[in-house]
Amino acid sequence: MGKIEDHQNLWELRQGEVLLGTIAIDNWEMFWAGGEFRQTEAFEGFRAFFNSGNQYNEENDPDFVQLDNWIQQSNAMGLQLIRLPDETLVDQFILYIEGNRANFRV
Repeated sequence: MGKIEDHQNLWELRQGEVLLGTIAIDNWEMFWAGGEFRQTEAFEGFRAFFNSGNQYNEENDPDFVQLDNWIQQSNAMGLQLIRLPDETLVDQFILYIEGNRANFRV
């Protein structure tokens, strides 16, 4: 497990102009980044959706059918990850949020 470069360690989760939260990256493993998720009030409307996504794994969804459907729903919501400070925008990703932890793959 390595540490992502300092200039890449803060990301915003947005839906359009609405800030849903920030992710302060504290680890990078293969293709996945993880860190502390700091939600805004606007995230409350998405909490149940992200909680539902945390249940999909090889054990209870071995063919990843439910996970694929969940990812498609996530992409259809218009969510974006924006890396600060260079404002690189990513709109196709997998993001898990559980409590104050977030893990994502772009």
